[in-house]
Amino acid sequence: MSAVSYWVGANGGLVHDPRYDRLTHVCLPLVEAVGPGRVNVRMLDTPAVGAYVWPDGTVYVTHGLYDLASDEELAAAVAHEIGHLLADGHVPALAALSGGRHDTDDAEVRADALGARLLDQCGITRSAMLTLLKKLRAAPFTDESCRRHIDQRIQAITIGNEA
Repeated sequence: MSAVSYWVGANGGLVHDPRYDRLTHVCLPLVEAVGPGRVNVRMLDTPAVGAYVWPDGTVYVTHGLYDLASDEELAAAVAHEIGHLLADGHVPALAALSGGRHDTDDAEVRADALGARLLDQCGITRSAMLTLLKKLRAAPFTDESCRRHIDQRIQAITIGNEA
């Protein structure tokens, strides 16, 4: 059993129902923007709230995040995960998404910035990333250290939106 298969099984397995159809529809512009076959979106059958990406280009969204987020916020979460792939060189950067590095080495802030550019390119409002982060910050399951980090990400996105 591969590491990915083991991890998927340990995180509830995959969802194969109408929720997955909505997720793939919402994320289709993002997947098409980075190119066919480079990114696949899957849903994990767990109530935990999260999104993850593997270097093979597979983005996993939990049904807990799916239940919490609007369509645009789901797209923002997936765009953020694709931002990790772009930043790490696992997916070739498109001209529209390259350059403009933030003044930080924070991988989450870099992924937010690249994800926001991808949202722009797809005609999806980048403010969805802010609203999602604010929901996550306010959630009772978010601990104080995560809240502080989310505050830094919100500040970076807000500054980026003003530039």
